[in-house]
Amino acid sequence: MAQCFGVTQTPEAFLLNHEGKLCYRRGMTEEERAVEQWIEDIRGAIAQILQGEEVTYPIPESLVGTPIQWRS
Repeated sequence: MAQCFGVTQTPEAFLLNHEGKLCYRRGMTEEERAVEQWIEDIRGAIAQILQGEEVTYPIPESLVGTPIQWRS
């Protein structure tokens, strides 16, 4: 499943709406090393999805974390 979404590292969060559409994808950036802020952003995205709104959190360009190495 993770490969289908293009996961490159952990941690990375994905949220799908009721139609199974990917609405949110977010990893941690250097500035978000504070886990509490990262979790709060995810909660905000969940609230937007549940209210039928478009998620307004951008996908960051530069992420930090542990790279995933896929087996062949």
